[in-house]
Amino acid sequence: MVLFSTIRIVLFGAPLIALLRKYYRNKKAKRRRKSVAVLMAIAAFALLIVSEIFPPESLFLSFPTPEQAFRYQSIGSIETVIIGDDSAFVYYRASESVSSEAIPRRGAGWGIALPPNYSSKTETISYAPLVSLSVYNPNGTDDYYIEVFQSDPLHKRSVTVTDSNGSQFGRLLQKYSVVDYTVLKGLPEGYQVIIGDKMVPVTWEDMKELPSIP
Repeated sequence: MVLFSTIRIVLFGAPLIALLRKYYRNKKAKRRRKSVAVLMAIAAFALLIVSEIFPPESLFLSFPTPEQAFRYQSIGSIETVIIGDDSAFVYYRASESVSSEAIPRRGAGWGIALPPNYSSKTETISYAPLVSLSVYNPNGTDDYYIEVFQSDPLHKRSVTVTDSNGSQFGRLLQKYSVVDYTVLKGLPEGYQVIIGDKMVPVTWEDMKELPSIP
């Protein structure tokens, strides 16, 4: 993240500061020259903001691991990384909350995530305790990350999670909840997630769609 910010400061921040200093020091400059300087400063600031959202180096920059790709662009403590065929899914902690980000595979390495990061759908299984099933699909891939969220403040009530594919589920303990996760290459017909003794059919078209994640 430090390198990501430094590149933007060098490319856009330094010229912006130089233009503003010239604008304020050159009091004898004509109004037109001052207007041009202000417009150039505004343009540099706008480019700085756009480059934060759509980094141009994403077109050529690659990293050996998804962890390095994540740390280049984002801030947070990585909890776990799930590797798919065409992407990786990073769970990371920022302050007290756990968030997620999809990292695209770039050839033999890993690239920078661009918005929208992934599409997601969810289904509430129960409300007391709260249990939900979510599916995340990084754009342009056939990777589907399955996540089961269980509200469990004491980490004593959560049930075992499996699926009809015999997938290996990982488990992430949060402060007041438990998250079980796995990844599939495509969603097979008739696929089900088994949460305790409850079998939940998973069909992408039938689940509630959530906004794309930036």
